[in-house]
Amino acid sequence: MSSKVEHYTQCTMSRVSGTARHIHVAWIPSQFAKVGRHLEIKINDEWTGPWLVDHRGSTMESAAVEEKSREYKHAFASIEKD
Repeated sequence: MSSKVEHYTQCTMSRVSGTARHIHVAWIPSQFAKVGRHLEIKINDEWTGPWLVDHRGSTMESAAVEEKSREYKHAFASIEKD
């Protein structure tokens, strides 16, 4: 029995709040990574949005995305906030 591998796509998203335009880059499940789509996303354990998907980038299997996330957190651990 084979299990389905989930894929994630790195996307650039934006939203407007007052006069400010916020930009966020994140790996999201590929089925939601559609340019022009509005999404709610979780940032620091809080749902925010709506975010507009402006650009689709690379797509990878979830295991590869998780590994990159661990590498990033390790590389920048000294500058991350608590």
